[in-house]
Amino acid sequence: MNHFVIIDSSRTIAAFKTGQVLTSNQAVTNLTTLEAQRLDQEMDNLTMHWGGPTNAQNIYMNTAKPPFDNVNVRKALHLALYRQPIIEAFSGGRDLMGYLNPPGFWYSRTQEEYDQLPGYRELNGEKHPDDLAEARRLLREADITPDLKVTLSARNCCGYPDQAVQVKEQLKRDLGWDIDIQTWESSAGFNAYWAGDFQFMVQASVLNNTSPDAIHSRWVSGAVPQWVGGGRGKFFTVEGVEDLYEKQMREPDQQKRKLLINRIEDTLYDAGGATATIYWVMRHHPVEHRIQNFNFTVDGRTWEHVWCNPGC
Repeated sequence: MNHFVIIDSSRTIAAFKTGQVLTSNQAVTNLTTLEAQRLDQEMDNLTMHWGGPTNAQNIYMNTAKPPFDNVNVRKALHLALYRQPIIEAFSGGRDLMGYLNPPGFWYSRTQEEYDQLPGYRELNGEKHPDDLAEARRLLREADITPDLKVTLSARNCCGYPDQAVQVKEQLKRDLGWDIDIQTWESSAGFNAYWAGDFQFMVQASVLNNTSPDAIHSRWVSGAVPQWVGGGRGKFFTVEGVEDLYEKQMREPDQQKRKLLINRIEDTLYDAGGATATIYWVMRHHPVEHRIQNFNFTVDGRTWEHVWCNPGC
């Protein structure tokens, strides 16, 4: 296999259309869902394989730096995010609004339940006024003035800079925040996040599988609790989450386990967790028809026993 690093989505599309590339190395590209849909429609000799909602677009907040060291500020950000316009802009509505659990699985809440949860409620396509009012109240309680100056980080990958622009515009309009966007090259961004050199950022988390263990292990181990804790070795955890995580792993009754999983979500938000999920991406994997025996799986590990006909 020859691999090429292509950052710009228009160059990615051109490379597929001219036959210079035949696929991606996993079910994550720099194409938005909307761009992936268009490429699928415009190429007869390519199939876009679609997976479930296993890629969460998030905002991570650095709890070691002001203003996100304040629990009220973290809660206010979650409440003020207006997720649906971002989903429409990047997927035409194909991607899904979701809580910390991806939607549509046995352990997920229904959409009707999500529609009643603070931060996710919409009235006729508008943010619920009570959510914005509560966000502003929490900020006043935290002595945060409406002209708060803060920097939003985004790696030059996966649509993050464009999403950051929408988040910036929303928080300016609804909370009065004055936001600078710091765009990093991909590796430089990761270095900054591991060093704790950011205030808040737009960043996805990809699930290797859809087990609740894989989803909620993110809050007790790995990169996420270190990034939001201020960098490598500085873990931020919400009290009670690890205990609930351990209990749900050992609960044989599915309904009881679902209740424990829902309690993890609620505990993370009620206690001012440092992750605000924007939406869940329907993962896509473009494959040109010369590639034979391609079998799409949710975790993207698909490269056993694959060949080209005619040759690649």
